[in-house]
Amino acid sequence: MAATSDTFNASSGGDVIFRSSDGVLFFVHKDALGYCSGGFPDGDAITVDPEPVPLTESSSVLEILFQFVYPRKQPALDDMKFSLFLAVAEAAEKYEVYFAMNICQLRMKEYLPAQASAIFGFAGKHNYPYLIAAASPLLIGKPLTEIARVLPPHLFVPWVSLVFVD
Repeated sequence: MAATSDTFNASSGGDVIFRSSDGVLFFVHKDALGYCSGGFPDGDAITVDPEPVPLTESSSVLEILFQFVYPRKQPALDDMKFSLFLAVAEAAEKYEVYFAMNICQLRMKEYLPAQASAIFGFAGKHNYPYLIAAASPLLIGKPLTEIARVLPPHLFVPWVSLVFVD
């Protein structure tokens, strides 16, 4: 029998079942997904299927992300390892979980300057200009190979032009 989320289990009444990349099942209400996200179809368009929908995110990421689709106190994202925080932020963007998207992009600055490169890449990928502006000065002088690994291609040429101004 597959492992099930402590929070989003069969007794929670969720009518859509998701399976994390590490095999944990999450029972989530289709109406909540439809109201609070743009990456999942609205509640009327989701058909209830007894087969779990596989997702690429780990159970630790989904446990946090799905809390944002319900009208209740949102999870605190402070004191979280940056790798988990970034994975939650990426999942929020991928599935357009609006409340999570907002809180993640606001909290990103708390990880500066230590995670400037990753934040710069995230901000460029998801079009958060104020995060780009906050991280940019911390990256002046970094090797271009490091910047090229994190910055989306459409922003790389402007970055090089900015850094190597005559």
